[in-house]
Parts: sequence; structure tokens; C-alpha cells
Amino acid sequence: MKSLSSTMKARIGESFVAVAIVGAGWQFLLRPAERSLAEDREMLAVQRAQIEDATALSPSFAVIESDAAKGEEVLRSLQAAESVSAVSARLYDAVNRLAASQSVKVLRLDPTGLRQVGGSRSGSQPVGARGEVQEYRITVQGPYQAVARFIHSCEHSLGMSSVTKFRISTVEDSPKGDVEATIETAHLRVLASESETKP
Repeated sequence: MKSLSSTMKARIGESFVAVAIVGAGWQFLLRPAERSLAEDREMLAVQRAQIEDATALSPSFAVIESDAAKGEEVLRSLQAAESVSAVSARLYDAVNRLAASQSVKVLRLDPTGLRQVGGSRSGSQPVGARGEVQEYRITVQGPYQAVARFIHSCEHSLGMSSVTKFRISTVEDSPKGDVEATIETAHLRVLASESETKP
């Protein structure tokens, strides 16, 4: 076997050194960079998935605006309903107009009680919505069908009101066969919270 020349040996040695340098460079420079790039890609994928999940879960601005509009509409209807039942003079007028529209005569309209509702206490301060329920006894007279319609309308047309009890009796010597009804009603008035009344 022929021996290699010293030049050839030097070239082979240089080749081994070059391969070793390239290998070391890959091991210490490129491999960590590849690993870091792979980790960055994984992190990016996780962040994209989180953004997509958050976008899917959060309502769009159109939905938020629609919900806000519905809330404002409910608030306006509650304020309109309460405006009838909260003030005695308005309630008297509303009852009389309702009776006239149903061809019923109001004989008496008397307040019978007032009670507080809502507003639990935290220490010495009231918390949450508070209100008053004003109770009335309404006595009316008219044809049976008209009185029945009036009772139904009291429940549905007098704002935040409800009929709690009623009693119907015949009217003696009535040429039209009228009946008399005594109707007990409750009417809610929402009070401002303590925080709303403080300057």
C-alpha cells in the first residue's frame, strides 16, 4: 500500500478540521437558532389560537349596540309605566280616564296603605333598588262586562300596578242590572338610591 504524500495528508487533515468546524457551528449556532425558531412558531400558533378564541367569544360591536338599545327601550318603558303609578294625582286621572273608556263609574278611590320594598341593608346604608308600594281600594259600578274589562285594564294599563283582590256584587234595584266592584290594587314607585341622591 502506498503511503499518502504529506500534501495529501495535510489536505485530509484540513478537511477534517473544516468538517469539525462546520459541525461545531451547526451544533452551537444553527441548532439553537432552529430550536428557538421552532419555539417561536409554537408560541405564535398558541397566541393566534387565543386571539381567535377571544374573538369568537366576545360579541361584536353590533351585538353590543343592539343590546344597549334594547336596555334603553326597557328602561324607557319602565319609566313610562312608573310615571303613571308613582304619582297619586296621575294615578287618579288615569283611573278616571280608564273608567270612562270602559263605561264604568268610579264611586270611590281611597289609599289604603303604603309599604317599603327592596333595598337590603349593608351596615347602616340601604343597598340596591328600593321602592314604595301604594295600595288603593277602588269602587266602581257598571254593567258586568264593562266592570270585568275595567278590572283587567287596571292590571295592564296603570303602569307598574297590579290587582291584588276584587269583589263583585249586584246592585239592588238597578234597571240595567249593574254590578258594583271593590278592587284592591298595588302601585309601585321606584325610589332613588342613596348614592343617586347624594351630591
